[in-house]
Amino acid sequence: MADNPIATRAHEWLAQSVGTWDVQGLYYFGPGQDPVDASGTEVVEMMGPFWQRGLLEIELFDSKIEGVTYIGFDPLRQVFVSTWIDTANPYLYRYEGSYDEATRLLSLSGLNTDPSSGKPAQYRSLAGYDLPHERSLSLSIEVPGRDESEILSYEFKRR
Repeated sequence: MADNPIATRAHEWLAQSVGTWDVQGLYYFGPGQDPVDASGTEVVEMMGPFWQRGLLEIELFDSKIEGVTYIGFDPLRQVFVSTWIDTANPYLYRYEGSYDEATRLLSLSGLNTDPSSGKPAQYRSLAGYDLPHERSLSLSIEVPGRDESEILSYEFKRR
């Protein structure tokens, strides 16, 4: 029987974001269009010592979008892994990447589905951590035949 796994330094870092966050966001719907404001909250908690779960609620166009993200660290492959689902589309998004302590940036990417075309697209997220009080997130997409473009950005402030 294998030894029980123990939380790594990376897992302990994930736990530093636990709490309730106010979110201000911008959604970018296309070149030449003004971004659309959004706001909401995210409740971040740990699921055991290994997984961070974020429950996001965003108001956009007088509608509420709910989303759930899981972030963990795979100690064998030495990468952060993440998933995302939300009430705006039927797709599961998967990401993996690394955290740079010097810049305090978590860079994740994954081949996922572009909801407007239903085709595979490369997604990239860049999350900044100015803990304990602030975080940020930008998400971009590269659809084959088009340049990479930012689709959303969030600023998080701890309550």
